[in-house]
Amino acid sequence: MYQARSLIGSDASGLSDPFARVVIGEYCKVTQVIDETLSPTWDELLIFDEILIYGTKEDIKSDPPSIIIEIFDQDKVGKSEFIGRTVAKPHVKLSEEPYAKPNFPPSLEWYELTRGPDHAGELLATFELLELQVPSDTSGLPSLPEPKLLVEGTSEADTGPMLPVPRGIRPTLAKYRIEVLFWGLRDLKRVHLMTVDKPRVDIECAGHILYSSVIQNAKKNPNFSTPVKFLELELPEQELYRPPLTIRAVDCRSFGRYTLVGTHMINSIHKYMYVPMTKREREAEERKRSLLQLQNLDPNNPNQGAPGNYYVVDSDNKELSPLLPKNTPITLDYGTGQPASKKELKTEANKKRKQSLSEDTDNDESSRDWWTKYFASIEAMIEESKEARKEIAQMQSQQNGTVPIYLEENPSTATNTAALQESKRELSWTGSDKSVEKKKHTMKGTSQAAKLVARLSPKSMRRKKDQQTALMKIYPSELEAQNEYNGFKEWLQTFELYRGKKTGDDLEDESRVVGSFKGAIKVYKWPLPKDIEDHTIMGFDPQYGFFQGLPNNDPIHVLVRVYIVKANDLHPMDLNGKADPYVVLQLGSKRISDKDNYISKQLNPVFGK
Repeated sequence: MYQARSLIGSDASGLSDPFARVVIGEYCKVTQVIDETLSPTWDELLIFDEILIYGTKEDIKSDPPSIIIEIFDQDKVGKSEFIGRTVAKPHVKLSEEPYAKPNFPPSLEWYELTRGPDHAGELLATFELLELQVPSDTSGLPSLPEPKLLVEGTSEADTGPMLPVPRGIRPTLAKYRIEVLFWGLRDLKRVHLMTVDKPRVDIECAGHILYSSVIQNAKKNPNFSTPVKFLELELPEQELYRPPLTIRAVDCRSFGRYTLVGTHMINSIHKYMYVPMTKREREAEERKRSLLQLQNLDPNNPNQGAPGNYYVVDSDNKELSPLLPKNTPITLDYGTGQPASKKELKTEANKKRKQSLSEDTDNDESSRDWWTKYFASIEAMIEESKEARKEIAQMQSQQNGTVPIYLEENPSTATNTAALQESKRELSWTGSDKSVEKKKHTMKGTSQAAKLVARLSPKSMRRKKDQQTALMKIYPSELEAQNEYNGFKEWLQTFELYRGKKTGDDLEDESRVVGSFKGAIKVYKWPLPKDIEDHTIMGFDPQYGFFQGLPNNDPIHVLVRVYIVKANDLHPMDLNGKADPYVVLQLGSKRISDKDNYISKQLNPVFGK
């Protein structure tokens, strides 16, 4: 019996005092009690001597008897409270079989604990059933480990010698460091009708506890004065066996009393593990990546790349789409071949000047209001979502076996295509009209061709783009849901603190939240390699800690401005199918209500405040 994790909290504090009861046949044994934890580490070897089992060797080997493991919470008053149960099958070794690899010693396994239909935690243990050729003859069995120290308050006469899990079965341990950034506590509720004034946070892992500094006045400043602390301990090298991490918040009260505020359980510390990248490993990875790229390239096809990659082809020297289709008939008539008169040139210049003036008037910023920018931004957001869906469709089609090379699409391609279609109608003449139009339009063909070239020139497209409405970024959901903001968790995370018994009722379990702890956790092997290439969040050397160079956590005064534009598709609240909406803002203890300026009978109100 090695350890358990994520047990149900059975005490009013949200913790338990768990012990395990192991039953096989009519025999029963009990482990020691671990006080106030949801992830106990028993590290005990329980031995059942001379169990009598009926049946042939083959039957027992194929269908060994079941072992029932029950976890209880020991209460100081009254009987123990049931937490969960699981059933396991032992690994059977017959007398003629050697106790050697690969079957023995068996590896530890995780067993799911259940209480009725609910998940009650997990148990890490393994079980052996060893046949004795002669009763009390243990010569063919593995030697027992040395007994460990007894727990205080117990005696060997009552429990017998307490044996640890043998070396071949227990996980191999290595030295690790847990570095914790204690930032602060938020939204702490009352405990036993008393406010939490001097809280402290404890981080427990594998029986080791790291204590934060005590916040002297949580109401005035809920942040810790000493933010960074670390703890060195031994953890299993195998990720499967690594213990959970428990965050506990306690309130330090008068006369040395401590009251538990809430707990948070991290079942797997994998997401907080840091594996350093040394210079040699980085060079080896780069060589491996370059070799893979060379293997995926076909020498007969220089344009072929590795599947899943996009290659941009430079389109400066090669036309993606020609300016005009080659088969389009263009006739530029210069009339008699004489140069144009000064009057005609002057008229053309005046027309161009008037046209530019009208464009400048249309694009004048003073004629545009805030709503122009807003609706243009909404359109841009819709276009971005369309482009994103198109890219996803392209990637899916590529995974299904289509060509994995895509040319870079010019953003003005669609505009150019439309302009080309229009110019084809303007510039293509049929053979029957040529003789008639030659005398009428001496310079018309030339001017239209010049206009077309000017319209499609890169300078003109750039000028049009510059003259467009200035856009603002509008997101379809809150900023925390955007990938680029990473949920505002670049280097700080929020851990909710729970208190009370877990009942299984969602509404009641939500009320168990008594506050939140803001901080960060890093777990890594210690000491770090000397030739490490990585840097911390702030660009420092990780040898001196991962949370160095972070900003100060002292409180500052800020001004918060909230711009409320409009609301869409509100739920009707009146009998007439309408609503009278108004705005209420709340940030901490500050609350602003705009009830006096409600908008009558509107489900799509425009606030503009």
